[in-house]
Amino acid sequence: MRRTILDRLKSRAAGARQRKAFRPEALDGLEKREVLAAVLPVGFNESVVVVGLSAPQHIDIAPDGRIFVAETSGAIRVVKGGALLPTPFDVLPAVGGGLAAVTFDPDFASNHYVYAYFLTDGGGPNLFSDHLVRMTAAGDTAVPGSERLLLSLPTVNIPPGDPAHVGADIHFGLDGKLYISTGELAVPALAQQLSNPFGKLLRVNSDGTIPRDNPFYNKTVGINRAIWALGLRNPFSFAVQPHTGLIYINDVGAASWEEINRGARGANYGWSLAEGPSTDPKLTAPVYTYAHSVQPDQGTVAITGGAFYNPAAPSFPAAYLGQYFFEDYGNGWIDRLDPATGAVQRFASGLTPGTTDLDVDAQGNLYFLNNTDGTLHKISYHPKSAPTVATLTNQTATPGAAVSFQALPSGSGPFTYQWQVDGNDIAGANAASLVLPATPRFSAGRFRVTVRNAYGVATSNEATFQIDPHLPPIATILSPAEGRAYRVGQIVKFAGIASDPKAGPLPPSAFRWSLDLLHNNHVHPNTFALNGQNHGRFRVPTHGGLGDQVRYRLDLTVTDSVGRGTTVSRVIDLRN
Repeated sequence: MRRTILDRLKSRAAGARQRKAFRPEALDGLEKREVLAAVLPVGFNESVVVVGLSAPQHIDIAPDGRIFVAETSGAIRVVKGGALLPTPFDVLPAVGGGLAAVTFDPDFASNHYVYAYFLTDGGGPNLFSDHLVRMTAAGDTAVPGSERLLLSLPTVNIPPGDPAHVGADIHFGLDGKLYISTGELAVPALAQQLSNPFGKLLRVNSDGTIPRDNPFYNKTVGINRAIWALGLRNPFSFAVQPHTGLIYINDVGAASWEEINRGARGANYGWSLAEGPSTDPKLTAPVYTYAHSVQPDQGTVAITGGAFYNPAAPSFPAAYLGQYFFEDYGNGWIDRLDPATGAVQRFASGLTPGTTDLDVDAQGNLYFLNNTDGTLHKISYHPKSAPTVATLTNQTATPGAAVSFQALPSGSGPFTYQWQVDGNDIAGANAASLVLPATPRFSAGRFRVTVRNAYGVATSNEATFQIDPHLPPIATILSPAEGRAYRVGQIVKFAGIASDPKAGPLPPSAFRWSLDLLHNNHVHPNTFALNGQNHGRFRVPTHGGLGDQVRYRLDLTVTDSVGRGTTVSRVIDLRN
């Protein structure tokens, strides 16, 4: 039945392509620009990998290093060994907003599954529908006839003209579920309604079925049970951070703001009730926003790509590890955001407007697409330059703790280090980090580091540290008992106590409980969370058939009146 539907979509798309052409708004009507030279930090280089792509929209990099490019025409192109292969991996029946995104199954090495999400003609004027399809790879092409239609969104009648605010992107989370971002199709009211899947972040199983633990599963019916979060306008792309599962969603704004939102269960990001920063407690505020008015307007502002820098073998300097790179379609720049601090810095500027996606390969190179000239670019780090040193930050430590300063140099290694206090060399302090005991003897000093390589020398700013007399709180999990095993579905009672070493017992409001699933050597976070209670109960959740190597970890975090926290854990084993 599903193959029949897919065949019908293919035949319908052949005629529809004649009357519907891609228009990036999708990206809000952007224009072509002359080719510009990129301005990058010292040691970074930009190069064009391939030309000849047709309106490329999204990329994803296979575990074996091949780069798959989703073109709005419906073709999935493969870049292998730095060359664009002449034969597409597959061609899907995409029209209008076209082939939105492509991604790989977490077990691609064994099952060879490739997933794509695309927009099709809905069978009449202004009628469109979104579909999720899975293919099986055989080398550089899909196995003929292997396409399986897994999910179809309702056919909708959108405003006249080419499709706008389609979104969309797809990625697997660390929980093994497939996440899909959808736009509100230029009908703002849809984003706040649980009666449709548009303007949302959806979450489905790898076979297209809907997980029963989705936040609105019992409040909705049908495809709407896939809703994971709502209130998005045009979430053109999103990214999942390896190892942590952190999701950042890039939502193309309307008249004023571009947003980066953190993907969270049940979140409401506010559109169309709000755009940009919001203090409404019912809404989930963006992680970062930038206003159209403060940008050097070379073109229409639209945040179109993002990627976390967590490759298997990092090649960028250490200061870039864990950073979130994001780009603007019209203004020709790439910025980086530090998820830990929220700080944002310019990374690249002077790019030819039209960038549509970012990704990072296993060797630590950063790639981006240009939709207007059909090119794939690579930014790599090959420095032959004098070092620079990241800013040292002032530190605070409790008595008896250790203080660590990190040099984090950029440039061409190897480096040599010399740490100083009050302008004088510290004997033997010649490593990339300086670790000191938190004692009054050291807390009065001003510390800096001098870094040398074959090309020059750099000296950091001075930093200090002070001793905070407040000791962290003490936390103890009373139950469940250490080593006790439970069955799936069984009720677990938990309780804990905590105290401030000076002020005494802490109230329940200081407690935060969370439950993470441990599978083999990785973690599926936030299976359960509860704040403001020193005891309670939960039912051991199912674990999706992950096999025998599954346990749960109950974490208790307590926070004192000055914001200092302590976390303790209890592992919960499962039994048959």
